[in-house]
Amino acid sequence: MQEGNISIRVDKTLKERFCNLCSALGLSTTSAFTLFMKATLREKKIPFEIAVDENQEWREKAAKNFEDMRQSVTNAGIQDLSLDEINAEIKAARKERRIQEGLEAFRQMREIVASSGAMEPTLDEINQEIKAVRYAIR
Repeated sequence: MQEGNISIRVDKTLKERFCNLCSALGLSTTSAFTLFMKATLREKKIPFEIAVDENQEWREKAAKNFEDMRQSVTNAGIQDLSLDEINAEIKAARKERRIQEGLEAFRQMREIVASSGAMEPTLDEINQEIKAVRYAIR
């Protein structure tokens, strides 16, 4: 029998894993590919099911979103932040949001008081409200 060569390029890790499995099965990689080719010719089809990955579209969208986020971080110049710095940024943003929400609630309360004709709150009452807001946002 005259022999021929087939040369293919594959990921190095994939090749190593495949070679290790073939070895564990007592086969050489050449024997494994020969078995595959003979089964393909005998059955006139690929000897295992090849199907569309139903999650492929979702994975592609997720990968694109991740790349978009990575690019926006790079564009903003913050790609080198440590995890502690990122967490500090998040904590500061949340605290600022709570402060703004508290101030807005305080403004609304003053408007209600003013529109009701009630007396303006005293400085002590205002300070008590501010302390309550600060306590609530900790």
